[in-house]
Amino acid sequence: MTHIFFISRQTLGGPFTSIRSLYKSFLTSPYLSEATPHLLILSPSLDLSWLYNLICSLRLIIVSTLFKKTRVVLVSCDSYSSICSFLLKILLRRVVWISTIHGIIGLTYRYHYPINYLIHLSANAITSPSLSLSEQFKNSFYDTSIKIVPNSIQVTTYKPLVRQQNQRICIFHLANFYSSVKGHDVTLLIADKLFQANLDFTIHLIGDGKYRSHYERLYHAQLPSSAFTFHGFRDLNYVRSLATTFSLGLNPSKSESFGISILELMNMSIPVIANNVGGTSELVQNGFNGFLVSSNSVHEYFYYICSIANDPSLYRHISINAFYTSLKYTPDSQYRAFDHVLKAVL
Repeated sequence: MTHIFFISRQTLGGPFTSIRSLYKSFLTSPYLSEATPHLLILSPSLDLSWLYNLICSLRLIIVSTLFKKTRVVLVSCDSYSSICSFLLKILLRRVVWISTIHGIIGLTYRYHYPINYLIHLSANAITSPSLSLSEQFKNSFYDTSIKIVPNSIQVTTYKPLVRQQNQRICIFHLANFYSSVKGHDVTLLIADKLFQANLDFTIHLIGDGKYRSHYERLYHAQLPSSAFTFHGFRDLNYVRSLATTFSLGLNPSKSESFGISILELMNMSIPVIANNVGGTSELVQNGFNGFLVSSNSVHEYFYYICSIANDPSLYRHISINAFYTSLKYTPDSQYRAFDHVLKAVL
């Protein structure tokens, strides 16, 4: 019997989305045999329900290691869960640790370096959601054993967004406000350029975080209120309900390990214009299913927005290809990739 514990800190970011998606892929996979998945969430707030969940999970992990026929696998995806997994591996030597690395700021940035070094030394297997992040890890720690396990999304049926000329441009930026890395300042510059060009548009900013109020003040100071809306954190059904007219996605992130929000927009048939960093280029093929911008050039963003706005056939071409690209990243494909890693360490 194998118990698999998917461990993550509870946030609104990519690592939590990734580990939860992987956990769900194990629950729903028809190929699942004797492995039992568990989801252990390390909440930032120490309430009683979280402590109870933690104690029960730790008890199960410890008890399971006492039986020789039972195997325990820990799967971490962020700094908090990796430290927790490392300590458990030291205390309980029969534990198998698989670390899924994420490096939005950088694998060697500040406290990330010692944590990733511990992963390099102690993890039984290391996975990455993108080839770009994998290469970065290899170059930083001279570790060639890392495996690629792409993230996944819950795909939907195709719903074409028919682009008509003279429609209002509906722009989405899906990203939380935990730092300046996600490029909300760049989106503001793009919006200002569109406004100066007298284009009819509105920007939907989906996400939350401690810097949200700061950016709200900046947007209100430079743009009319009709040009943007801060929606806070919303589920994808809500986002999909807004995408009823000509829609585009922006991803001006300055660092990106995978770009799951790009996939989520693609699955809604929404073309994405993205900064060419990290794993972004592994999802977006320039001119085929979206557009890539070099060094977050506001002029390039403006050019591509205007190109699609003036060419409905181009919009439809990009929209269809974006949707079919998203179908490659299903929970089943993620499970199959991870299952190869799991079998190699057991």
